[in-house]
Amino acid sequence: DELRQTYCDLIREIYREHNPSKLDGLDKLLEKYTGQEQDLYLTICGKYNVAPRDPQGPGDLAWLESAEEHLGRLLERLVAAVVLHSSGLQLPEAKGLAAWEKVRAAPPPRTLSHRFELTGLPASQVGQLGTELHGEDDAKWRKLQERCAGATVQIPDASGTPRVLSVAADSVGAGGRSTFDGAVLRLTDAVTHAVRDCLDAAEGAQRFEKWSLPWVGEEVAYVMSSPDGDSADCVRQEVGVEYRRGCWTYKRRAPLHVRSVRHSLCGPDVEARLPRMWRELADKVWQSIMSLAWGAAVPADVVVVVEATGGHEALPACDGMRDACRAAGPSASVVITAPTDEELARANALIGPLLTKALTDFNANALFVPAFLSMPQLRGPRVRPAMGVRLPQLRGRAGGRDGASSSSSSDEADDAESEELMSDVEPSEGYRPLRLPREKVRDAYLQGLLCLNCDAADHKHQDCPFKKKVCWNCHGNHAGTECPMRCRFCKDRHEYPLLECVKRVCRRVSDWKKSKPAQEQRNVLSSFEHLMIKLEGFEDVDLAKHNREVQKIVKDLAEHNALFPGDMDELATSILDMKPPQKRAIEQITPPPPPGPPPKPYVAPKLPKESPPIMPENKYLWSEKIFLDNLLARGMYGSNVLSRIIGRGGMHHRRMETESGARIFFRGLGISGRDAELNDPLDCRLHIAVKGEVPQQGRSVRRIIADIIGEFDREIAENGEVGPRLDRPRDADLHPFGFMLPKASGPEPEAPLKFKFPEEDGQTLNDMLGWLKQAKLPMELDSDTQWRTMLQVTPTEAALPDDAPEEAEVIADAFGRLLDEWHYPSPYWFEEHDLKPTGLWTTMTAGEEDGEGPCPIALQHGQGVRLTAAAASHFASLMEQAELVGGAPRETIEAVLMRLRGVVRKQVEDEQLLLFLAYPWAWFSESMGRGGLKVPFGREKVHELLVELGRIGGKPTESCPAPPFRGFSVEWVPMKAGTVRAEGDRRPLPTVAEPAPAQAVAAAPPQPQGPFG
Repeated sequence: DELRQTYCDLIREIYREHNPSKLDGLDKLLEKYTGQEQDLYLTICGKYNVAPRDPQGPGDLAWLESAEEHLGRLLERLVAAVVLHSSGLQLPEAKGLAAWEKVRAAPPPRTLSHRFELTGLPASQVGQLGTELHGEDDAKWRKLQERCAGATVQIPDASGTPRVLSVAADSVGAGGRSTFDGAVLRLTDAVTHAVRDCLDAAEGAQRFEKWSLPWVGEEVAYVMSSPDGDSADCVRQEVGVEYRRGCWTYKRRAPLHVRSVRHSLCGPDVEARLPRMWRELADKVWQSIMSLAWGAAVPADVVVVVEATGGHEALPACDGMRDACRAAGPSASVVITAPTDEELARANALIGPLLTKALTDFNANALFVPAFLSMPQLRGPRVRPAMGVRLPQLRGRAGGRDGASSSSSSDEADDAESEELMSDVEPSEGYRPLRLPREKVRDAYLQGLLCLNCDAADHKHQDCPFKKKVCWNCHGNHAGTECPMRCRFCKDRHEYPLLECVKRVCRRVSDWKKSKPAQEQRNVLSSFEHLMIKLEGFEDVDLAKHNREVQKIVKDLAEHNALFPGDMDELATSILDMKPPQKRAIEQITPPPPPGPPPKPYVAPKLPKESPPIMPENKYLWSEKIFLDNLLARGMYGSNVLSRIIGRGGMHHRRMETESGARIFFRGLGISGRDAELNDPLDCRLHIAVKGEVPQQGRSVRRIIADIIGEFDREIAENGEVGPRLDRPRDADLHPFGFMLPKASGPEPEAPLKFKFPEEDGQTLNDMLGWLKQAKLPMELDSDTQWRTMLQVTPTEAALPDDAPEEAEVIADAFGRLLDEWHYPSPYWFEEHDLKPTGLWTTMTAGEEDGEGPCPIALQHGQGVRLTAAAASHFASLMEQAELVGGAPRETIEAVLMRLRGVVRKQVEDEQLLLFLAYPWAWFSESMGRGGLKVPFGREKVHELLVELGRIGGKPTESCPAPPFRGFSVEWVPMKAGTVRAEGDRRPLPTVAEPAPAQAVAAAPPQPQGPFG
């Protein structure tokens, strides 16, 4: 008890000096690690860089550091003695072997460097890292320099400059290569400690930041040779280079690189050209590898080594080269190592093409040949040191060169607060030890009996007998989401709680068990068990290869690429190498011909030239077609009428079949799904096919349709909405008839037009200026010095004078109502001869009112337009005949119509125009994703149908005898009466008459009946 209290006082003294915030939780920490006070004290001393003191006397425990070095040498000698004893060598032979080892030629010396790349970190993180590396009063930095004596170490300071973190040395030094390897390990450990301290000191989301530092290693081999044989006058010559690339990440344990692939350069040019181009080839491959992003394209745990040498002769020792150098031939290789097969495959898939490209650039007659090596290993259990004993660190060269951290016991323990110490003590209301390791937590969760509140695997946390709730991760007195320690299940830091981590891991296990590879693995294991059972029934295994069931099982396992164990491999090989028995050819015996005369030769029947008529459908005694486009109201154009008639969930469809007792089929273009069979325009119309036994069933369906359409009429009358407004589309641009919805905006702005003229064409420029001034178009010259070379014109139309008559607003409203009430065969689609473009084209087409009309390019989507004189006269006569504007003279109506300006919202031609006029419902099948909407007629038939619908089309020319039929949907801008008028012009305003359907029909030109009419 006295010794335990002494350690407690020493720990309290360290916390009071270095971290006073931990004094409040010291009693709980000591209670948690009862009996391990010395380990806890030594770990805390290592974390805060404090020399441990001996609790039994006034001295300190600094002798432990030198004891580790002596213990390492003693262990090395002990291992050497054990190896010598087990090898069977005699003492004279061992001495001779040791003497040969001292005098044998060594590889050439090397200049070594290892650096961490800090360019990817922000300046604040680099400064924080430099602060932790230097420590208070540069204590950590001085200690690191002492431990890395013989090597040059550079680290950033508190301000983040210089952004260098590197180690450099020469293998010719006093310590040789071991000095550099030790410096790399110690620098990596210092970085690990510094990053851990940065995370512990951070707050909020910064505690979960990912620290990733790519590192680069470079080794250049050289020899010292003398041209004249004088050892005092030696010249340094580089003979080889080795590059290494990896990425350091902050992890509790470094991953084991147990998968590797070595690409060795083979081919004639290895001996012929490699001695001359080895350095260029290595640098080319290295630059390609450095262009890859570690942690993104290449997994962070992958390490790549590039080696290349041009070869050299054996050389004796001289000044600058301590030992003799043995000869070596030219070679080049690239080694890729990774912890898993998946990471190795990803890295190899990226680096393999780079190697091929490098050889192609050098036009080398060689090839990188890959060789794969897999060494699966299992990490052994961690051994806890006994009281008063500290095990020395046994670090390998590979661990430090990979850039991973091989931390001491203080690193593994992380202040002894995240150590996984499982206890057998039963929990109580005041003490909750951690009792379940990772495997038991996973198994208990999968069985549905896991309580992390008391670490039990026999009940759920809802049934926990202890009322006090603790942190499920460390069993501390805080919320689980506020736990400062790493997750004890995955050994990592994350924001989600411990139970969510367990769920994710177990979910991945469950998903894998349901996956195809897991099923294949279970099938393979089951097949192996079945095979072993079959083989047990044979006294001689050689006889089993002739058994059909055994052969089938072995072949099935071979198809799954299964590896057979040693006792089954020979049997499986013999079965797979067996050749099937050769089948003997059976001679066909020709029977004698039957008696009597020979039969007449077979004559194939001739097929008729025309296909036989279609057989009538005998399943139904009576059928009828009810065309819906004759029954629907005009306000339904542009809405999804078919969905409304079918009803939500097919409600109306079921009602028709239930009340009539007949089968109801909806047919028409884009509906039946058999458009290839719709060759008759009549069958393309929207109709209902009623198939039953008596005509009364058809009358019943008509009655139901009348009820449904009556509901539509009442909805239109109540809401005042027609066309696509009935569908209430969320996005008008996605609706097939969204262009009918008014946008209340003018034509889209056009980019300025620029004209460039040569300096010698001054007359042409002057003529253009004169024409633009007459057109009253705004223009702009770039500068006074360039007015003869560049001219910029904004293609906008000059504003009309504000002298519109008082009847303008009334006449414009009447014209809009005339177009809305147009219902033969659909709302009016303007033709080319009805419209003229505005803007820059107004002046260019001013003289073409009675000519051939504007170019089709001018009338496009979004183009501003106006009515032609002929169209204005035609619509004025219609409005006058229908008495839509009473009291207004004809000239005033035409003048107002000529002042109207509109925007083309939709421009279609030929097939699309026919669809909008006669088959508008078919567009909704296109919008629902069926696709492939096409009229089942040729172009000539389409033109005939458009002529029948009253379309005129374009004027034929010699180059185009059959121009396309174009249609334009125009949104007209509202007009108001002007403020400037002639004096005495005060006529009474005309009244707008409500046009009856009969009046609109009488006013419109006679055209054939169409949909929605």
